[in-house]
Amino acid sequence: MKASLEDDYEIDEDSMDPVQKTQGVIALRIQGQFEQRILRQMAKSADWEGERLINLPLCHVHMVILKLQPFE
Repeated sequence: MKASLEDDYEIDEDSMDPVQKTQGVIALRIQGQFEQRILRQMAKSADWEGERLINLPLCHVHMVILKLQPFE
């Protein structure tokens, strides 16, 4: 997010909302617990009961033959 802000934009830690500060501390603590591991959610990911987190329709692949022009 900071990359999209102006170069001279500075975050003043003293004027931050206490809730924002607490959320930052919590986020850093959680990051430390994962020790460089990455969590990701996939289409097959399931919750604790074994139910899929998201229901996606079946994937259909359509192969089409194209005749490209020389400039393409």
